[in-house]
Amino acid sequence: MYSVSITCLSAAACIAIGNPVDRFKCKLDCLQFNFERYIIQLMETSKQANANMPSELFGPDSLLLDNQLCFALYSASLTMTKIYKPLLQKMGLTYPQYLVMLTLWERDEVTVSALGERLYLDSGTLTPLLKRLENSGFLRRQRAPHDERQVIVSLTAAGKNLRQQAQAIPQQVSCSAECSLDELKALTQELRRLRAAMAGNIA
Repeated sequence: MYSVSITCLSAAACIAIGNPVDRFKCKLDCLQFNFERYIIQLMETSKQANANMPSELFGPDSLLLDNQLCFALYSASLTMTKIYKPLLQKMGLTYPQYLVMLTLWERDEVTVSALGERLYLDSGTLTPLLKRLENSGFLRRQRAPHDERQVIVSLTAAGKNLRQQAQAIPQQVSCSAECSLDELKALTQELRRLRAAMAGNIA
């Protein structure tokens, strides 16, 4: 286990600064640097510990369905989609279409490739979604004037107005989850960390 002292790597340099404000800023920068270094080292230690975990820990119970992280995530995702379904039907959206709209409400006029990267969707899955949303009048697709190989997706007036209807959905889903806002934020952050860690280990 690493033992890193949260002290300035160049304390002498900070002490030598005459201006008290600049000296304080210097110490603060050093403190942040050391803290970030500690977090990086801690993550590396955790990664190594998991990689060296003995196989004996994964006994017969490791194949029980309820012990599978993948099944917990999969079944939770299915349940979440069922909660969203009646809320989105009022807006004429499916859950995947809702994700597209969320992305465009966050940032309008993006390329299809950027949209797919943001949503972790390939073009074969994304293109039909965009076509249906375009037929519904919520967005438009057009070739980029500077590069016709790229297709720009942008919201129509109807698509922008739809955001107001969706405003209440996060609160309704939060109530269904029976979690506090802080709990939901913490869970979301942990899932993002898990996703990033697993993505880094994809061959």
